[in-house]
Amino acid sequence: TSSTLAGILLCIAKNPDKQQKLFDELQRILPHKDSKLTIENMQNLPYLRACIKEGMRYYPIITGTMRRLPNDVVLSGYRIPAGVDISISSNLILRNEKFVVEPNKYIPERWVRNDPEGRKYHIENPFLFL
Repeated sequence: TSSTLAGILLCIAKNPDKQQKLFDELQRILPHKDSKLTIENMQNLPYLRACIKEGMRYYPIITGTMRRLPNDVVLSGYRIPAGVDISISSNLILRNEKFVVEPNKYIPERWVRNDPEGRKYHIENPFLFL
């Protein structure tokens, strides 16, 4: 959505070092003003993809999901009966130190495979949807 795109651009604008790294990558792959962004050259823009993913972690398109419990569940000592609708906030998960190292920092490197700098920031939960 437009708010997610605006959030991604805001993250890049607020982090000049990340902005420069992205600019350098784009200059290498798209050296001319009229260079076209294609599926083929998108494969050579891992930092752009990482910036987008990290921005989407910060400003997700969908902030949660609803589910109906098929069975009774006891959660933190509370019994929740089957048939109750529950909400799961992806925003809380994506900003939780249990799953994300330094969750309140914009670190696109956490999404770049084989990046030694980013390795320490990788998302700890392989089931996150991003």
